[in-house]
Amino acid sequence: MFRIHSTARAVSLLLSSACCLAARCAAAEEPAPVPLGVAVARQDVAAGALAFDLSAPSPDDWVTFDRLDVSLAVPAGAPSNLQALAQVEDWDGLWYQKLLPDPLPAGFTNDVSVDVSPDASGWEPLGHPGAWHRRSLMRPAMVRLSLFANGAASLPAIEVVSASALRSTDQAPPTIRNVRCAPHAASAGATLAPAPSPSGLSPS
Repeated sequence: MFRIHSTARAVSLLLSSACCLAARCAAAEEPAPVPLGVAVARQDVAAGALAFDLSAPSPDDWVTFDRLDVSLAVPAGAPSNLQALAQVEDWDGLWYQKLLPDPLPAGFTNDVSVDVSPDASGWEPLGHPGAWHRRSLMRPAMVRLSLFANGAASLPAIEVVSASALRSTDQAPPTIRNVRCAPHAASAGATLAPAPSPSGLSPS
């Protein structure tokens, strides 16, 4: 009987140690959130417009982020169709936006997460044909979270409780993809001849 109890206790200790080790590894792999600055970009609640600009500790930090997390205190009485729209203007002045599909319930603190990884889906270009990619967050001119409710005459005051970003754990270098041939590219099997030399000169 003593041997059975001792064996069971040993197995329990081993399982407990394994769980603690796995928890420590998971905690070590999960990067610490990076606090973001928040500034009111537009607050015209009477017209139903509210927007917050987000800032990173350094402009070079943005390209290292995979996710943005923002907590919003939405008061009771807010429209039932209140939604969040993430917007980014890159350093070339090109705009992208991503509508978060779930409405923000009134009377609660809502946690909003925005996927900003290079392969994130849902980002739509505005006024240009470019697709969302890693360079979109390379020292961007603006990162904004806008709130709106279609058909609402006004919005209540909404507070940002916290804002942070999660760094990517993938440190692999960027890869080249979506390569396309230009219309004037040489056809298969064609040979390229040297350009004619200017009159009176011979190639070196």
